Amino acid sequence: MRNNGLIALAATLLLAGCTAEPIPAARPTAPPSEPPVELDTQDCGALSLRLGQNVPASVLQCVIDAAGARRPARLVITRPTVEGDPFTTSYAVAVDGRVEVTTDARADRFGSGQVERQTCAGPTVQDDHWLSFATCSSPELVGGNHRNVGCPGPDPGANMCRVSLALAVGGADLLTTP
Repeated sequence: MRNNGLIALAATLLLAGCTAEPIPAARPTAPPSEPPVELDTQDCGALSLRLGQNVPASVLQCVIDAAGARRPARLVITRPTVEGDPFTTSYAVAVDGRVEVTTDARADRFGSGQVERQTCAGPTVQDDHWLSFATCSSPELVGGNHRNVGCPGPDPGANMCRVSLALAVGGADLLTTP
């Protein structure tokens, strides 16, 4: 009698999970922020950090070495803002040694919500966990809105900026300072 009750309960639970309606197909997700790494490009990593985590110095050194050798390379770092929203910064080293820095804040509810790109030169490791640059172009918005968010200066063409990825301070954004 007891076994019959367990079997009936199991059958009921099993059938309760069945529906006559088809399961809807998964919705397409947003396109990735960055294209996949090309075959001739060195992959310096794709990191997903937690709040307060640092990027290993060896990962940052990969970008610096590639820029110095004028060898294509790519590094993608996703980290949370203070509120926990993902913020992705991609570094793409070109054959001329310059580094294209793309910051994707579309998922940051309290940030710009935009994708910005700038070209930088002279990468160095700062404080063992930041990637800094000697010079950077003014950030330009990718995909539409072109409000001026560049570094102030008397001659916009001679903009000298330093970009620091402050990963030691959880949630710090890509800082641009004159």
